[in-house]
Amino acid sequence: MLKKIISGCLIIFVVLLAVVTLSEAMLRFSGRVAVKGLHTAPDQVFENIAGIFEPGQDFIYRANPKLPFHISINSLGFRGPEINRGKPPGTIRVLCLGDSLTFGDFVNDDETFPYRLQEISRQEKKLVEFVNGGVGGSTIIDHFFFLKKGMEIDPDIVILTFFLNDIPELAKAEPLYKSFEKNRKFKSSFFSGSIYKLFRDTALFQLALKAKAKYSMRFQKDREPEGNNGLNTDILNKETELLEIYAKLLKEMNDYLKEHSIGLMFILFPSHHQIGQRTGVSDLQDYRIDWVERLAQEMGVPTLNLLKLFKKSNLGKNELYLLPHDGHPSKIAYDLTAYAVYENLQQNFLHMFKNNPD
Repeated sequence: MLKKIISGCLIIFVVLLAVVTLSEAMLRFSGRVAVKGLHTAPDQVFENIAGIFEPGQDFIYRANPKLPFHISINSLGFRGPEINRGKPPGTIRVLCLGDSLTFGDFVNDDETFPYRLQEISRQEKKLVEFVNGGVGGSTIIDHFFFLKKGMEIDPDIVILTFFLNDIPELAKAEPLYKSFEKNRKFKSSFFSGSIYKLFRDTALFQLALKAKAKYSMRFQKDREPEGNNGLNTDILNKETELLEIYAKLLKEMNDYLKEHSIGLMFILFPSHHQIGQRTGVSDLQDYRIDWVERLAQEMGVPTLNLLKLFKKSNLGKNELYLLPHDGHPSKIAYDLTAYAVYENLQQNFLHMFKNNPD
Protein backbone atom coordinates (compact mmCIF):
# COMPACT_ATOMS: atom_id res chain seq x y z
CA MET A 1 0.00 0.00 0.00
CA LEU A 2 2.80 2.39 0.96
CA LYS A 3 4.64 1.58 -2.25
CA LYS A 4 1.53 2.40 -4.30
CA ILE A 5 1.16 5.77 -2.53
CA ILE A 6 4.82 6.62 -3.07
CA SER A 7 4.62 5.47 -6.69
CA GLY A 8 1.46 7.55 -7.27
CA CYS A 9 3.04 10.65 -5.72
CA LEU A 10 6.13 10.16 -7.86
CA ILE A 11 4.04 9.90 -11.03
CA ILE A 12 2.13 13.07 -10.11
CA PHE A 13 5.41 14.88 -9.42
CA VAL A 14 6.91 13.78 -12.75
CA VAL A 15 3.76 14.82 -14.66
CA LEU A 16 3.66 18.22 -12.94
CA LEU A 17 7.36 18.75 -13.60
CA ALA A 18 6.86 17.86 -17.27
CA VAL A 19 3.88 20.25 -17.56
CA VAL A 20 5.81 23.10 -15.90
CA THR A 21 8.91 22.48 -18.03
CA LEU A 22 6.88 22.31 -21.24
CA SER A 23 4.91 25.45 -20.32
CA GLU A 24 8.12 27.34 -19.55
CA ALA A 25 9.67 26.24 -22.84
CA MET A 26 6.60 27.25 -24.84
CA LEU A 27 6.40 30.67 -23.18
CA ARG A 28 10.08 31.32 -23.84
CA PHE A 29 9.78 30.18 -27.44
CA SER A 30 6.75 32.42 -28.01
CA GLY A 31 8.72 35.51 -26.95
CA ARG A 32 5.51 37.06 -25.58
CA VAL A 33 6.56 36.88 -21.94
CA ALA A 34 9.70 38.32 -20.36
CA VAL A 35 12.07 35.87 -18.73
CA LYS A 36 13.92 38.34 -16.55
CA GLY A 37 12.28 41.05 -14.48
CA LEU A 38 13.32 44.00 -12.33
CA HIS A 39 13.92 43.05 -8.68
CA THR A 40 13.69 45.07 -5.49
CA ALA A 41 16.42 44.56 -2.90
CA PRO A 42 16.15 41.86 -0.20
CA ASP A 43 16.25 42.89 3.47
CA GLN A 44 19.97 42.38 3.99
CA VAL A 45 20.72 44.73 1.07
CA PHE A 46 17.84 47.18 1.48
CA GLU A 47 19.16 48.62 4.73
CA ASN A 48 22.48 49.55 3.10
CA ILE A 49 21.28 51.35 -0.01
CA ALA A 50 19.52 54.67 -0.63
CA GLY A 51 17.21 53.31 -3.36
CA ILE A 52 15.01 50.25 -3.39
CA PHE A 53 16.16 48.11 -6.32
CA GLU A 54 18.62 45.26 -6.09
CA PRO A 55 22.00 46.69 -7.14
CA GLY A 56 23.93 45.35 -10.12
CA GLN A 57 21.02 44.49 -12.42
CA ASP A 58 21.77 45.11 -16.08
CA PHE A 59 19.50 43.60 -18.71
CA ILE A 60 17.03 44.14 -21.55
CA TYR A 61 13.52 44.12 -20.11
CA ARG A 62 10.94 42.58 -22.45
CA ALA A 63 7.72 43.10 -20.49
CA ASN A 64 6.24 44.34 -23.76
CA PRO A 65 7.84 42.38 -26.64
CA LYS A 66 7.32 45.35 -28.97
CA LEU A 67 9.10 47.75 -26.59
CA PRO A 68 12.24 46.11 -25.17
CA PHE A 69 14.41 48.50 -23.15
CA HIS A 70 17.71 48.51 -21.30
CA ILE A 71 17.76 48.83 -17.50
CA SER A 72 20.76 49.10 -15.22
CA ILE A 73 20.68 49.57 -11.45
CA ASN A 74 23.65 51.16 -9.70
CA SER A 75 25.20 50.17 -6.37
CA LEU A 76 22.88 52.48 -4.42
CA GLY A 77 19.70 50.90 -5.83
CA PHE A 78 18.77 53.62 -8.34
CA ARG A 79 18.34 53.30 -12.09
CA GLY A 80 21.20 54.70 -14.12
CA PRO A 81 24.94 55.31 -13.82
CA GLU A 82 26.99 55.05 -10.64
CA ILE A 83 27.16 57.93 -8.18
CA ASN A 84 29.11 58.30 -4.96
CA ARG A 85 27.20 57.80 -1.74
CA GLY A 86 28.75 61.00 -0.45
CA LYS A 87 28.07 64.12 -2.52
CA PRO A 88 31.23 65.50 -4.18
CA PRO A 89 32.22 69.02 -3.00
CA GLY A 90 30.55 71.82 -4.95
CA THR A 91 28.02 69.48 -6.57
CA ILE A 92 24.27 70.10 -6.71
CA ARG A 93 22.45 66.80 -6.26
CA VAL A 94 18.88 66.47 -7.58
CA LEU A 95 16.71 63.51 -6.58
CA CYS A 96 13.93 62.77 -9.09
CA LEU A 97 10.89 61.08 -7.54
CA GLY A 98 7.79 59.73 -9.26
CA ASP A 99 6.26 56.64 -10.79
CA SER A 100 7.02 54.80 -14.06
CA LEU A 101 7.24 58.09 -15.97
CA THR A 102 10.20 59.16 -13.84
CA PHE A 103 11.70 55.67 -13.89
CA GLY A 104 11.21 55.61 -17.67
CA ASP A 105 9.30 52.47 -18.54
CA PHE A 106 9.92 51.27 -22.12
CA VAL A 107 12.85 53.61 -22.82
CA ASN A 108 16.56 52.89 -22.31
CA ASP A 109 18.56 54.28 -19.38
CA ASP A 110 19.99 57.09 -21.49
CA GLU A 111 16.53 58.12 -22.77
CA THR A 112 14.91 58.77 -19.37
CA PHE A 113 14.47 62.42 -18.46
CA PRO A 114 16.76 62.26 -15.34
CA TYR A 115 19.57 60.92 -17.56
CA ARG A 116 18.90 63.56 -20.22
CA LEU A 117 19.03 66.23 -17.49
CA GLN A 118 22.45 64.89 -16.56
CA GLU A 119 23.60 65.18 -20.17
CA ILE A 120 22.34 68.77 -20.41
CA SER A 121 24.15 69.76 -17.19
CA ARG A 122 27.39 68.34 -18.63
CA GLN A 123 26.89 70.35 -21.83
CA GLU A 124 26.30 73.44 -19.69
CA LYS A 125 29.48 72.61 -17.70
CA LYS A 126 27.66 72.46 -14.39
CA LEU A 127 28.43 70.18 -11.43
CA VAL A 128 24.95 68.75 -11.07
CA GLU A 129 24.00 65.12 -10.43
CA PHE A 130 20.52 63.87 -11.27
CA VAL A 131 19.42 60.68 -9.52
CA ASN A 132 16.55 58.62 -10.92
CA GLY A 133 14.46 57.64 -7.89
CA GLY A 134 11.38 56.72 -9.94
CA VAL A 135 9.44 53.57 -9.05
CA GLY A 136 6.64 52.24 -11.25
CA GLY A 137 3.22 52.08 -9.60
CA SER A 138 4.14 54.42 -6.76
CA THR A 139 2.05 57.30 -5.41
CA ILE A 140 2.90 60.34 -3.31
CA ILE A 141 2.63 58.17 -0.18
CA ASP A 142 5.48 56.04 -1.52
CA HIS A 143 7.40 59.06 -2.82
CA PHE A 144 7.54 60.49 0.70
CA PHE A 145 8.89 57.16 1.98
CA PHE A 146 11.47 56.98 -0.83
CA LEU A 147 12.47 60.59 -0.12
CA LYS A 148 13.24 59.84 3.54
CA LYS A 149 15.19 56.76 2.54
CA GLY A 150 17.10 58.72 -0.09
CA MET A 151 18.13 61.49 2.31
CA GLU A 152 21.48 59.78 2.85
CA ILE A 153 22.60 60.89 -0.62
CA ASP A 154 22.12 64.49 0.58
CA PRO A 155 19.91 65.99 -2.16
CA ASP A 156 19.79 69.76 -2.64
CA ILE A 157 16.65 69.68 -4.80
CA VAL A 158 13.83 67.16 -5.22
CA ILE A 159 11.89 66.95 -8.48
CA LEU A 160 8.48 65.38 -7.86
CA THR A 161 6.59 64.18 -10.92
CA PHE A 162 2.80 64.01 -10.84
CA PHE A 163 0.86 61.80 -13.21
CA LEU A 164 -2.92 61.62 -13.47
CA ASN A 165 -3.29 58.12 -12.02
CA ASP A 166 -1.61 59.31 -8.81
CA ILE A 167 -5.05 60.43 -7.63
CA PRO A 168 -7.20 57.28 -8.10
CA GLU A 169 -4.33 55.09 -6.87
CA LEU A 170 -4.57 56.79 -3.48
CA ALA A 171 -7.66 54.59 -3.00
CA LYS A 172 -5.52 51.44 -2.94
CA ALA A 173 -5.82 49.41 0.25
CA GLU A 174 -2.05 49.34 0.72
CA PRO A 175 0.72 51.68 -0.49
CA LEU A 176 3.42 50.18 -2.68
CA TYR A 177 6.23 50.60 -0.16
CA LYS A 178 4.27 48.41 2.29
CA SER A 179 3.89 45.71 -0.37
CA PHE A 180 7.64 45.91 -0.99
CA GLU A 181 8.22 45.48 2.73
CA LYS A 182 6.21 42.25 2.73
CA ASN A 183 8.07 41.05 -0.35
CA ARG A 184 11.41 41.70 1.33
CA LYS A 185 10.42 39.59 4.31
CA PHE A 186 9.22 36.83 1.99
CA LYS A 187 12.46 36.91 0.01
CA SER A 188 14.62 37.04 3.15
CA SER A 189 13.40 33.79 4.75
CA PHE A 190 15.47 30.73 3.88
CA PHE A 191 12.69 28.54 2.45
CA SER A 192 10.56 31.07 0.57
CA GLY A 193 13.64 33.05 -0.45
CA SER A 194 15.26 29.99 -1.98
CA ILE A 195 12.12 29.19 -3.99
CA TYR A 196 11.86 32.82 -5.10
CA LYS A 197 15.47 32.93 -6.33
CA LEU A 198 14.92 29.67 -8.19
CA PHE A 199 11.82 30.84 -10.08
CA ARG A 200 12.05 34.65 -10.27
CA ASP A 201 13.77 34.71 -13.67
CA THR A 202 11.38 32.35 -15.42
CA ALA A 203 8.68 33.04 -17.98
CA LEU A 204 6.03 31.44 -15.74
CA PHE A 205 6.90 33.76 -12.85
CA GLN A 206 6.85 36.81 -15.13
CA LEU A 207 3.50 35.66 -16.54
CA ALA A 208 2.10 35.56 -13.02
CA LEU A 209 3.37 39.10 -12.38
CA LYS A 210 1.83 40.23 -15.67
CA ALA A 211 -1.54 38.77 -14.64
CA LYS A 212 -1.27 40.53 -11.28
CA ALA A 213 -0.50 43.84 -13.02
CA LYS A 214 -3.55 43.45 -15.26
CA TYR A 215 -5.69 42.84 -12.19
CA SER A 216 -4.28 46.00 -10.59
CA MET A 217 -5.09 47.97 -13.74
CA ARG A 218 -8.65 46.68 -13.60
CA PHE A 219 -8.77 47.79 -9.96
CA GLN A 220 -7.69 51.25 -11.02
CA LYS A 221 -10.19 51.46 -13.90
CA ASP A 222 -12.99 50.49 -11.53
CA ARG A 223 -12.10 53.57 -9.48
CA GLU A 224 -11.37 55.90 -12.39
CA PRO A 225 -14.57 57.69 -13.53
CA GLU A 226 -14.95 57.70 -17.28
CA GLY A 227 -16.31 61.20 -17.44
CA ASN A 228 -18.14 60.51 -20.70
CA ASN A 229 -21.06 62.65 -19.62
CA GLY A 230 -19.01 65.54 -18.28
CA LEU A 231 -17.95 66.29 -14.72
CA ASN A 232 -21.13 65.47 -12.83
CA THR A 233 -21.58 65.95 -9.09
CA ASP A 234 -20.84 62.33 -8.15
CA ILE A 235 -17.55 62.33 -10.07
CA LEU A 236 -16.48 65.67 -8.59
CA ASN A 237 -17.30 64.56 -5.03
CA LYS A 238 -15.18 61.39 -5.35
CA GLU A 239 -12.42 63.34 -7.04
CA THR A 240 -12.36 66.09 -4.41
CA GLU A 241 -12.01 63.58 -1.58
CA LEU A 242 -8.89 62.05 -3.13
CA LEU A 243 -7.47 65.41 -4.23
CA GLU A 244 -7.68 66.64 -0.64
CA ILE A 245 -5.70 63.60 0.49
CA TYR A 246 -3.09 64.41 -2.14
CA ALA A 247 -3.00 68.05 -1.00
CA LYS A 248 -2.35 67.01 2.60
CA LEU A 249 0.48 64.70 1.58
CA LEU A 250 2.09 67.25 -0.77
CA LYS A 251 2.04 69.85 2.02
CA GLU A 252 3.67 67.39 4.43
CA MET A 253 6.41 66.63 1.90
CA ASN A 254 6.97 70.31 1.16
CA ASP A 255 7.20 71.13 4.88
CA TYR A 256 9.64 68.26 5.41
CA LEU A 257 11.88 69.51 2.61
CA LYS A 258 11.78 73.07 3.94
CA GLU A 259 12.87 71.80 7.35
CA HIS A 260 15.91 70.23 5.69
CA SER A 261 16.61 73.26 3.44
CA ILE A 262 15.92 71.22 0.29
CA GLY A 263 14.23 72.76 -2.73
CA LEU A 264 11.17 71.21 -4.37
CA MET A 265 10.15 71.38 -8.01
CA PHE A 266 6.85 69.93 -9.22
CA ILE A 267 6.28 68.50 -12.71
CA LEU A 268 2.83 67.65 -14.06
CA PHE A 269 2.79 64.99 -16.79
CA PRO A 270 -0.30 64.80 -19.06
CA SER A 271 -1.69 61.64 -20.59
CA HIS A 272 -2.06 61.05 -24.32
CA HIS A 273 -5.85 61.54 -23.87
CA GLN A 274 -5.16 65.25 -23.36
CA ILE A 275 -3.21 65.65 -26.61
CA GLY A 276 -5.05 66.17 -29.90
CA GLN A 277 -8.55 64.74 -30.25
CA ARG A 278 -10.57 64.69 -27.04
CA THR A 279 -11.60 61.39 -25.45
CA GLY A 280 -14.08 60.39 -22.75
CA VAL A 281 -11.61 60.97 -19.92
CA SER A 282 -10.13 64.27 -21.15
CA ASP A 283 -12.41 66.57 -19.10
CA LEU A 284 -11.66 64.75 -15.86
CA GLN A 285 -7.94 64.67 -16.53
CA ASP A 286 -7.88 68.38 -17.38
CA TYR A 287 -9.74 69.13 -14.14
CA ARG A 288 -7.32 66.98 -12.14
CA ILE A 289 -4.12 68.45 -13.57
CA ASP A 290 -5.44 72.04 -13.24
CA TRP A 291 -6.43 71.40 -9.60
CA VAL A 292 -3.03 69.96 -8.66
CA GLU A 293 -1.15 72.70 -10.53
CA ARG A 294 -3.03 75.39 -8.57
CA LEU A 295 -2.33 73.49 -5.35
CA ALA A 296 1.44 73.44 -5.92
CA GLN A 297 1.50 77.09 -6.98
CA GLU A 298 -0.43 78.14 -3.86
CA MET A 299 2.26 76.39 -1.80
CA GLY A 300 4.90 78.42 -3.60
CA VAL A 301 6.41 75.35 -5.26
CA PRO A 302 8.01 75.95 -8.71
CA THR A 303 5.69 74.12 -11.11
CA LEU A 304 6.01 72.94 -14.69
CA ASN A 305 2.88 71.80 -16.53
CA LEU A 306 4.07 69.67 -19.43
CA LEU A 307 0.64 69.69 -21.06
CA LYS A 308 1.29 73.25 -22.20
CA LEU A 309 4.76 72.30 -23.45
CA PHE A 310 3.54 69.23 -25.37
CA LYS A 311 0.72 71.15 -27.05
CA LYS A 312 3.10 73.96 -27.99
CA SER A 313 5.46 71.43 -29.62
CA ASN A 314 2.83 70.67 -32.31
CA LEU A 315 3.82 67.01 -32.11
CA GLY A 316 1.14 64.33 -32.32
CA LYS A 317 0.33 61.91 -29.52
CA ASN A 318 1.94 59.05 -31.46
CA GLU A 319 5.21 60.98 -31.43
CA LEU A 320 4.99 62.03 -27.79
CA TYR A 321 3.83 58.63 -26.51
CA LEU A 322 4.64 55.03 -27.34
CA LEU A 323 1.30 54.50 -29.01
CA PRO A 324 -0.19 52.20 -30.15
CA HIS A 325 1.88 49.77 -28.03
CA ASP A 326 1.80 51.68 -24.74
CA GLY A 327 0.68 54.98 -23.21
CA HIS A 328 4.03 55.91 -21.64
CA PRO A 329 5.98 58.89 -23.03
CA SER A 330 8.49 58.44 -25.84
CA LYS A 331 12.14 59.47 -25.79
CA ILE A 332 11.10 62.56 -27.77
CA ALA A 333 8.74 63.59 -24.97
CA TYR A 334 11.41 62.94 -22.34
CA ASP A 335 13.90 65.04 -24.27
CA LEU A 336 11.45 67.95 -24.39
CA THR A 337 10.81 67.44 -20.69
CA ALA A 338 14.49 67.49 -19.77
CA TYR A 339 15.23 70.79 -21.51
CA ALA A 340 12.16 72.45 -20.00
CA VAL A 341 12.94 71.13 -16.52
CA TYR A 342 16.57 72.26 -16.71
CA GLU A 343 15.54 75.77 -17.72
CA ASN A 344 12.99 75.84 -14.91
CA LEU A 345 15.59 74.68 -12.38
CA GLN A 346 17.99 77.45 -13.42
CA GLN A 347 15.26 80.07 -13.08
CA ASN A 348 13.96 78.95 -9.69
CA PHE A 349 17.22 77.86 -8.06
CA LEU A 350 19.47 80.51 -9.55
CA HIS A 351 21.39 80.91 -6.27
CA MET A 352 22.59 77.31 -6.64
CA PHE A 353 23.29 77.29 -10.36
CA LYS A 354 25.00 80.65 -10.92
CA ASN A 355 28.06 79.76 -8.83
CA ASN A 356 28.34 76.19 -10.01
CA PRO A 357 31.02 75.95 -12.73
CA ASP A 358 32.36 72.61 -13.88
